[in-house]
Amino acid sequence: VTCGCYQPKVVGKLLANFIHVAIVMRSLLYAACFIHAFGLCEAVRPSDPEVSLATSGDECNNKVLFFAPVGLSYKSVVARNVRHLVDTGIIDIFLAHYSGNQSEWKSDWHDYFVKYSVFYQGAKVDFVHNELVEQRTFHLTSYCYYWISDENIGFSGMNVIHYLNLAQESGALITQPAVSVSGASLPSHDAVNAFTAPTDLTLSPSGRKVHSRCLYRFTDFVEVMSPMFRGFATLEAAYKLHNRSDHSDWGMDRVWCRYLASQFGTSPNSSCAVVDAEPMNKLPHICSYQSGAGQLANHHVLSQYSEFDQQCMLAPDMEWQPGTVQQCKVEGFEEFAGVRFDPKVQTTYLTAYVKCTFKTGTGMACWSRGAANATARLRWLAIQSFAILAAVAFTISYWKHSQVSGSKSDLEM
Repeated sequence: VTCGCYQPKVVGKLLANFIHVAIVMRSLLYAACFIHAFGLCEAVRPSDPEVSLATSGDECNNKVLFFAPVGLSYKSVVARNVRHLVDTGIIDIFLAHYSGNQSEWKSDWHDYFVKYSVFYQGAKVDFVHNELVEQRTFHLTSYCYYWISDENIGFSGMNVIHYLNLAQESGALITQPAVSVSGASLPSHDAVNAFTAPTDLTLSPSGRKVHSRCLYRFTDFVEVMSPMFRGFATLEAAYKLHNRSDHSDWGMDRVWCRYLASQFGTSPNSSCAVVDAEPMNKLPHICSYQSGAGQLANHHVLSQYSEFDQQCMLAPDMEWQPGTVQQCKVEGFEEFAGVRFDPKVQTTYLTAYVKCTFKTGTGMACWSRGAANATARLRWLAIQSFAILAAVAFTISYWKHSQVSGSKSDLEM
């Protein structure tokens, strides 16, 4: 007796086959996630010449200390960043863990690549004061650069040696990678968004017109999300701007370029630099922060150091000051070129928004959600959909094959 397509053996085989294909496809997806998370398939690029970070008069160890407060929510991003940065051979890693204990962070990459670490709760600015400025746990004053980053930054697409070479060449007291405005990256303030497209430039002083791009440009604003300070003295002086009673670093970035220029006798027009040639990715905030504390810290800084406020952007929206000109180092040439920036139509930001919720006792908690993040989610959804469709197609094909085989068997009988 046969039951057509409902024959028990056929149904059992169909279900088993479907489950098998689904498991295989899901395993492949997990493997892809693992490869992506640990940077195992990143393109190998030609290495830059070895960078020399120490200049005449500098007493440093020709190394960079990368410091970041981190939580478990960003563990995979942190792992990818750490591996990529350590590959340079001249960057030591210091992670300040504000969430998760040692057993939760214990892993091969953490044990092997992270040179310094501490575990306790605190805000980013408190960690910087405790561990870098006051040196409570380790003695770390010999580094040529101190790179202090937020955890929601992706560096794996950067040629870090090239970035360090350009930062060193600029001679700036504070540098930062520009913020990418493509792919999965969220844009930031106008002055730090990447200016990477080739354009018509006029070299100075020759007056020669060329079509090229900026490698880096001098500015009076470097954002607090990922600044790199030239030497311990620069770092120490910059954090004197912060009111120790505030648990936020907001506002410091608006004044520290011009403030440090006054302290070290350099030009306010070249004390800071944004490196456009090697942009970083700004990822969505997963963990909440207290915007009220940030606004208070910003008020305290500006009320005391308003004479050093940046002049390239207009508060409160931090869009370009009309007519702003920044000097950029032109790729392929020894000369610089003045690039004029003006407020632009914010079409690239229209689909981005900030979601806020009120938490009793903690104030307003906000985190970013943007079009770039939505694009990444859609891309992942497309991959999952393809996997499901492939499994369904294979199952249907197997079912049709089973029917044909069954029909032939009936005819033979």
